Amino acid sequence: MTAYSAGLRAMEVATVKPDHIDSKNMLIKVEQAKGGKERYSVLSSRLLKELRHYYKTCKPSPYLFPSSFKNRDHQPLTYPSIRSIYEEARKKAGIKKGSGIHTLRHSFATHLLEAGYDLRRIQVLLGHTRLSTTMIYLHVSRATLSKIPSPWICSILRVRERRTPPMSPPIKMPKPHLEVADILRLHIAEYRKAYPLAPDQYRIVSHLLHCRTPSLGGHIERCTHCGAERILYHSCRNRHCPKCQHIPEKRWLEKRHSELLPTPYFHIVFTLPMS
Repeated sequence: MTAYSAGLRAMEVATVKPDHIDSKNMLIKVEQAKGGKERYSVLSSRLLKELRHYYKTCKPSPYLFPSSFKNRDHQPLTYPSIRSIYEEARKKAGIKKGSGIHTLRHSFATHLLEAGYDLRRIQVLLGHTRLSTTMIYLHVSRATLSKIPSPWICSILRVRERRTPPMSPPIKMPKPHLEVADILRLHIAEYRKAYPLAPDQYRIVSHLLHCRTPSLGGHIERCTHCGAERILYHSCRNRHCPKCQHIPEKRWLEKRHSELLPTPYFHIVFTLPMS
């Protein structure tokens, strides 16, 4: 549970001590991380509840998860022991996939990415030195886990209350029969077979596919006057996205129109010969 909830490596879990649990700031201190670096990861309220119950029952010291051998109870769990505990729990749960406890750490990062958190934050939580290491999770389809929140941290949908004025009806924009995202969904797989995409191109395509969909998360807007609610999904904010750039485009055009003189205008395009 600790490995998944905080995204810790197996030996990082083993070396956690009771005083590393910061319940005030809801953080877990990781001292002996990979490369000898120190970092902090998230502490969920559900994990904190479980750890408190475990601590009151077992009174572990000095490590939160000491060795099960009596003559080694002052030492942390070994990696083979942690792996054995994980595999036994996986078999009892009837889960056939996910061999290896490192799957929990991968799931932590994947679920955060699916919930709309940026790679930089995930990189810090995982303790990766290079962002390219964290980018391995970009291949996961957001649609498969679009309704899954970040693990025990927060909900995808956050409630925002509008106090004044009363909620206005949503602006209904005429939706085109075919969007860029629809074309990408139909043909991007076939196109990628013939023309491999660069990482930047793949990121743009991913943004366009998931813009204003549940996979990017969203929030519930609630009116405090009438109690009406509506779900607003987040946009990708990519400058290549026609959905995100539609409103800035309209504002720019309106500003240009305000600068025009109150006279008729004609737009003529013609070509002059070089001679």
